[in-house]
Amino acid sequence: MSQTPSKSSGRFSQRVESGTPELARHHRIEIESVDHRGLMRRARVMDQHPLDGMLISRHISASQHAAGESLMDLLALACGPRSPSLEPMVIVAMRSGDAALVGRWLAISSPVESLRRHAPGSIPVVMGLLANGKPVALNELGACRRGLDVLSGHFGTWDVRDPRRSLGRAAKR
Repeated sequence: MSQTPSKSSGRFSQRVESGTPELARHHRIEIESVDHRGLMRRARVMDQHPLDGMLISRHISASQHAAGESLMDLLALACGPRSPSLEPMVIVAMRSGDAALVGRWLAISSPVESLRRHAPGSIPVVMGLLANGKPVALNELGACRRGLDVLSGHFGTWDVRDPRRSLGRAAKR
């Protein structure tokens, strides 16, 4: 449950959506105004993955975001756990032998092959974003979108819709 303390500011009470204690322990949050007068405020997570930031800023679609997350899941399987500081992945050796390690690496071979065949120029941008958390420069955004579209077709995430669109329609009713 989130905490919403009320702070007195003259005649008005100021509501602050500060998130959960767990959120504060695991992320860097900043309090920002929601309305133009600053009466309502909320906590915003500032250290999100660049892929999430691209969705929030509407640089990519929800289906592209879902495809990127799908490849990130496979990368975590193939390469071991991600570093919390978004540094390059650390390969964790498994004790079950070389065959297990090869099987883990094969997990990413099919989506990377799809990228190689249909959007070869996007591989450095997409893999830098998804594997290392490298932000995408504006001049690389087109290549990134093309690569995420290819991955969307590969993973079958074309039908994923942005939930903000349905919320906007419900608010207009």
